[in-house]
Amino acid sequence: GEIVVADDGLKLVQVFDGRGTHLRTLGKQLLQSAEGVAVDVRGRVFVADYRARAVVVLDLVSGTRIGVIPIEGKPYGVCITRRGEIVVSVMSGAQSLVVFG
Repeated sequence: GEIVVADDGLKLVQVFDGRGTHLRTLGKQLLQSAEGVAVDVRGRVFVADYRARAVVVLDLVSGTRIGVIPIEGKPYGVCITRRGEIVVSVMSGAQSLVVFG
């Protein structure tokens, strides 16, 4: 499998193989920040973009932006449940979780 890493310093996502070899970069010039990342079974990469106040959705293979999910507050983490729901940790005065399904 592949390892997908949010790189907030460079504002992009790095993809590595199981041995740690860099395979590709996603989100270059598409992200304002990259706080958290999750990948679903369909190969969509969900990136918590804190500065844009959104979750940016990228294609795992091509890196193409598929969509943007606006978030009230600042997202800093994202995960995908077994049912395919997108769970986003959000900072907006108090920390909260937002579920999209």
